Amino acid sequence: MTERGLTAPAARGNVLARFDAILAAAVPELIGRIQAAGFDEDTGGLGVVPDVQAAGAKLRWSALKLMATANQAVPEANVRALHVLASAP
Repeated sequence: MTERGLTAPAARGNVLARFDAILAAAVPELIGRIQAAGFDEDTGGLGVVPDVQAAGAKLRWSALKLMATANQAVPEANVRALHVLASAP
């Protein structure tokens, strides 16, 4: 891929692939309640979807800890914002 000038979005894939481990390290009580929805490398925005609004509220309170944990786990990602999307039905 690199010979042809193509690069894979490494940080995006790493953050999304490791999200469950990142969540477990930062906010273990929300394991299984939050799903990663996407990561924008340009803005550093990590989108997540809670199963219920209460889980989303808890995650908002722990946003700084989650972002710090993500940046430790995947330093090249540079997560700068957490976007808690509407709860999944």
